[in-house]
Amino acid sequence: MLTKNSRQKGAALITVMLVIALVSVIAVNLGTKLQMQITRMGNLQQAEQSYWMWLSAEDVLKEALKRELNENDGVANNQQSWASRTGPFPVEGGQIAARVRDLSSCFNLKVW
Repeated sequence: MLTKNSRQKGAALITVMLVIALVSVIAVNLGTKLQMQITRMGNLQQAEQSYWMWLSAEDVLKEALKRELNENDGVANNQQSWASRTGPFPVEGGQIAARVRDLSSCFNLKVW
């Protein structure tokens, strides 16, 4: 026959197991949230780096076009060196490539 003491030991054991299970679930949930936050910060950092590389590439192109315009009496065309160099160009942490298109013979249409 079970005594009152042995019944209380079983209830205490179940309570401890429930607390351990609850703490485990909370720890796993926090670990998952931390991993998602780390991934999100890495993506934001890559996006920021890409943005600054894009601005740098734009500035390099502006300088190349200014130099071509100064050397060729204000004339720029697709046979000049600025149009043929598209990359990839090595940069810290990877490579970038660009393409410049002459849009002077294109129509500017708006679709309603």
